[in-house]
Amino acid sequence: SDSVARAVGLTAIGLQSARPVKARRKSNRTTRAVSLALAGVVLGLAAFSTIAAYRIQVTVDRVERAEGLHDSYQAAVSAVRQAETAVLNYVLEPSARNRAELGQTDAPLIYAVRAITTESDAAGAPFAQEVRGDLDGYLTATTRLAAGGVISNPTELRRIDTQEVEPVLEAMRTRLVSAADAREAD
Repeated sequence: SDSVARAVGLTAIGLQSARPVKARRKSNRTTRAVSLALAGVVLGLAAFSTIAAYRIQVTVDRVERAEGLHDSYQAAVSAVRQAETAVLNYVLEPSARNRAELGQTDAPLIYAVRAITTESDAAGAPFAQEVRGDLDGYLTATTRLAAGGVISNPTELRRIDTQEVEPVLEAMRTRLVSAADAREAD
């Protein structure tokens, strides 16, 4: 009976000592699985955070570009209005002073149209080219308007103004105001 008790005791001890090893193995596997799951969640959150930050930056860049383009449209509209005033003053009184003022309106207009051209994206490129064409037409017409021989001929002066300069400035102003209003609505 002692031998049976020892055998049973040894078996009981063996069984008892075998169970904690299995329990420890299960515990280690569970800990690893939980750690891996937690690492996956952290990686997922990091990826989500990175993607969200990128999208926010893209949106901010798009808004800043749109605001810059809108400001360029407004500057161009202002430059067109200054040019209209200078042309009118020159046609009413073709003096050297008014001729100089007419020439001074070119730079702001060129700068504003250049800004529109450089700030426009692919979708706005056709519009920018139309405005650039209007500017070229205006510069050609005002060169003819300010030519020396035209100053002494009021009829030719008015004809160039009404048939060449005014239509180009009107088209440019209309395009720019429409584009600025459309940008503002977006």
